[in-house]
This record gives sequence, structure tokens and C-alpha cells, in this order.
Amino acid sequence: MTLRKKLMLSFLILVLLMGSMIGYFSYQNAKNLVLENKEQEMADTINRIDISINSQVQQINRLAENVKSSQIVRAYLKKEIHTQEETEELNDWMERLLNLISSCSDLILMNEDGTVYYSYSGC
Repeated sequence: MTLRKKLMLSFLILVLLMGSMIGYFSYQNAKNLVLENKEQEMADTINRIDISINSQVQQINRLAENVKSSQIVRAYLKKEIHTQEETEELNDWMERLLNLISSCSDLILMNEDGTVYYSYSGC
């Protein structure tokens, strides 16, 4: 082999070696960036899920406290004998209450005399 061919061959091998090294390190750098981005995205998603769950639990706790202090429920529970009609009426009342609260509506429960049993505003 002539000196010119040896130089060209060594230059070609050097270019291939440098190109493959640049490609490898570029790939590793891009991979690390993508993994860091995905980790941050997953942490944000988990945080949003946690906030949503906490909000739902807080809403359920608030509902339980309000139902516990409800005069309608207390009056129902004080009776020893409950008719089927009373039970269905209470079930319907609870179902409507849950639907109203889940739809983020303002809610005020009062009797014919104007006594407010329960009030709830917003979400």
C-alpha cells in the first residue's frame, strides 16, 4: 500500500470512529434529557392525582359532617320503626344531595317554616 492510501484509510477510520463516538454521546445525552423530562412529567401527574384525591376526600368528609349534623337524618335515626316510604324518601334525598354536590351547585335545604337545615356553596 502506498502512503497516500494508508493516510486516506487512517483518516477514514478516524472520521468513522469520531462520528460513532459523537453519535453515541449525543444519543446518551438525548436519552438522559428525555428520561428527566418524563420523570418530571410523571411527578407532576402524580401530584395532580394526589391533589384531586385529596379534594374528593375533603368533599366526602364535608358531606359526611353535614349529613351527620342534618336534622332530617337525625329525626329519621331517632325513630325506632321506619316505614319503607320514609326510607325511600331519605334515600332519594341523599341521592339528590350527592348529585347536587358533585355538580358543584349551591344548595340550601330548609323546611316550610324557613328553618335552614343545610347549606352548601360551590365546589
